[in-house]
Formats: sequence, C-alpha cells, structure tokens
Amino acid sequence: MTDTSRGPDKVLKPQARRPLRFTWQKLLMILLCLLGVTAFAVRDRAYCLYVRHNLSTLLNEIRLQEAVAAADRYGASVDCPQVRLLSVQAYRQNGDLQAAERLLADSESLISASDRVMQERTLIHVRMGQLSSGEALLPRLLRDTDLDSRDVCEAFAIGFRLNRRFEEAAVLLDAWKSDWPADFRPHYHDGLMRQTLTDWQTAVTSYRKAIGLNPNADQCRVRLGECLNQLGRHEEACEQFRIVTSRDSTNIDAWQGLAEGLQQQGQHVSARSAHVHVLALDPGIFAARLAIAEIDFDEGDIAAAERNIGELAAFWPDDARTLYLQSRIAASSGRHEESKKLHELWKVADLAVQQMEKEIQLLANSPDNIDLQVSIGTAMLNHYSRELGYQYIAAALQMAPNHSAAIAVLADFDARRKQLKMIPIPDSGIGQASDARHHGQRHE
Repeated sequence: MTDTSRGPDKVLKPQARRPLRFTWQKLLMILLCLLGVTAFAVRDRAYCLYVRHNLSTLLNEIRLQEAVAAADRYGASVDCPQVRLLSVQAYRQNGDLQAAERLLADSESLISASDRVMQERTLIHVRMGQLSSGEALLPRLLRDTDLDSRDVCEAFAIGFRLNRRFEEAAVLLDAWKSDWPADFRPHYHDGLMRQTLTDWQTAVTSYRKAIGLNPNADQCRVRLGECLNQLGRHEEACEQFRIVTSRDSTNIDAWQGLAEGLQQQGQHVSARSAHVHVLALDPGIFAARLAIAEIDFDEGDIAAAERNIGELAAFWPDDARTLYLQSRIAASSGRHEESKKLHELWKVADLAVQQMEKEIQLLANSPDNIDLQVSIGTAMLNHYSRELGYQYIAAALQMAPNHSAAIAVLADFDARRKQLKMIPIPDSGIGQASDARHHGQRHE
C-alpha cells in the first residue's frame, strides 16, 4: 500500500548545494599563493635584467676578465636568452672560443631568434680564421643594429690576420679607428699585425697609441715589451713588463718577457729569478728551463748547466739552441770530440731553422696553405721555439679542425710537455761558482 499519511508539503525534495563559505584565513592563503607565484616570476625577470645589464656594461667598457667571470657565474645557469648570448660574446671576445661554442650549442633551444645564433656562430668561426662562411656576410653584420660593429670588426680583423690577409685587415682596422677614435683595440690589433710581419718599430707605435687610450690594457704593454726586446731596447721593455707584473703576478707572458730582457742585459741573478717564477706558474715552459741552463753556464756553474740541459735534450733533442749550449758545455769540459759532434748536429738544426724561415716567406703568398703552416709549426717545435710552434699548429687547427697531421703534432707536443712538467724546478739561486764570482773569490 501506498503511504498517504504525509501531506503534499511533507514530500521530500532534493536539497540545494550549500554555498561555499570562505573564511578569511582561506582567502588569505589563496592570495598569498598567487602573490608567491607572481613574485617568483617577477624575481626571475628582474634577475635576468640585472645580469643582462651587468654583462652588457662590462662588455661595452671592454672589461673582459670581469665579463668572463660573470659569464662563468651566470651564463649557463640563467634561462635568459639575452644573458646566454652576452655570455657567449664574453667568451668569444676573450679568445675562449671553445667555451663560446659550447655555451652557444647548449643555449640554442632557449634562443628563439635563430638569426642571432647564426650571427654568433659566424663570428666565432671567423675569429678562428674560418672565413669561408662569414666573409660574404661582413657588410650585413656591420649594419646590423643588434650587433656591436666594433665586435664585428675585431672578429674579422683577427680572421684576416690568421689568414695573413693583412691588407684587408688594415682597411677594416682603419675604418674602426675612424668610427671609434677612443677605442684602443684597433691600435692593439694593428700592433699584432705589424708584430706578425716582424715590423717591430711600427708595432711599437701602434701599441703606444693603444696604451695612450687605455693605460690599463696590460696585453698591449706585454706585446710592446716583446717588440722592444726584439729591437734591443731591453730597459724600456723591462719597464713595461714590470708594470704588468706589479698588477698581475700571474701574467706569465710578462714574466717571460721580463726574464728575457734582464738576461739580455746580463742581469743574470734577476733574470734567473724571473725564469724560476715563470716555472712556478707553469713548469712546462721549455724556454725558461733552457734560459736557466744558459745562465748557469755563463755564471760558471757547469755542472748545473749540464744537468739541466741534459734533461731538456731528452724531450727535444733537435732544438738548435739546446745543441749549441751542449756543444759549449762539452768544449769547456775538455770533451772536444763530443763538442765537435754536437756542433755538427747544431748546424743541421740551424739549416732546418733557415728552411723554416723560407717557408714563412712562402706562407705570406699562400696564407690558405694549411699544410705549409703545419710544416712551419712542426719545424718550430722541433728546432726553434715550443711556444711559437704551438701557436702555428693551434692556428692551423682553428682553420682546419680535422687536419690529421696537425692533430698528431699537437698530441705529441702535449705529451712531451706533460712529462716536462714532472721535472723538478731548478732552485732560485745561482750556484756556488756564481756566488764565488760575485764575491770576488776564485772557484776551485
């Protein structure tokens, strides 16, 4: 039966949904969450703007060491395309092209402007000396308002110099000087070009102009000192090197130049101390070890000289300067037959150096001949200078990264240099024979 005891007004109806009731505490929590999300977004944006402004300022003021330090600190950690591009620029302008390439590759997906990625990659390759892809773009890059035309000029000036296209480099540098008369860098790069051509006096003039515009440009003072040493103006050279080492005690090029200038003036005690300082910074510097052996010989410490030169000859037995010193040591010790044999080997090495100098002249007429450049670099490593030879091979690899002969030569050099670093550094004082001489005593 149907229950009819309830009236119509007693029939149950579906209950309506209760309206949400927010307490003031809940509203406050929601508001704080929204504010927190917004604050994080604003903070990230503000941080990006701050880092971008900092890097941009440092690069505009050519404070490259500080810019690189900022790039190391922020470059890869900030998800900001502008910061990434500025960090790439800092590495590139400072010459760390591998770091620039790595960061650009890691940042490519973050940077939506593909043309900017292409521009940066072009400038990196040009600075390496790989002009094929970038040379046609030079006029457009110079006009691009997103780029600093000084930066473009610098990259191409270096690229032209590496390819020994000096006339084109000079035209570009002259335009840079005209448009930016307060910028020291075109004068610096002009000096590098003249120094490459062994036009020492013109290079000196260019470096002095650069220093006049920026007295704190230590790289200009180092190169100026190198040219002054080549001109035999060693006191002036040492003055420049001392300014640099007083500011930066780790500048190895300045210490090397200072040691050479002092040695050429016959200041053997000071020169030897400077060479030892070089080795404290980098025990693999062959030239510093050889110079110490020469000083020991000139000061009468034959035993120390023979010990040091014997260690070096084990690594580069065909080095002309080493063979010459070995011949002199043998002669002074009464070993005349040995001295004669070493002198003949020195003649062979010296002929190799003369042939290398002829090849350098040939390279001036065929700057894109990578095989010739590798041949010159190899001869330099074996017979003349480890530092200059390395520069030739490294420059060849920048222009032709897959050159098998250059890769093999560089690997061999690195292996020998690693072993050279394991040899103990000579003591900082000149030996007993020298001490006796300086005190007016006869050494028995």
